[in-house]
Amino acid sequence: MVRLRYCAGVTLFNALYSRLFWGERDGARVLGAGGLGVAGLGLTFWPELDRSGATLADLKGMGLAVLGTSLFSLGNMISLRHSNGGSSP
Repeated sequence: MVRLRYCAGVTLFNALYSRLFWGERDGARVLGAGGLGVAGLGLTFWPELDRSGATLADLKGMGLAVLGTSLFSLGNMISLRHSNGGSSP
C-alpha cells in the first residue's frame, strides 16, 4: 500500500516543487492525472482501512510515508539543480 501511494505521490510532489523552485508550469493533465491516481488509490484501500479501523499508528505511518515521498521529491529537485549547473553524480 505504501509503495503505491509513494508512486502516485511523487508525480504530484515533483509537479509542485518544479513550480515552486523552477517556475515550470505542468499541464492540467499532469496534475489531474496525479490527483486521480491518488484518489483511486485511496478508494482502493479505503475498505481495508474502514474494516480494521484506522488507528493513530496507521495515521502516523501514512503521514511518514507522505513525508518520505516529499523528501524524495526534494532530492529530485536538488539533483536537477546540480545537473543543470554542470555537476555530474
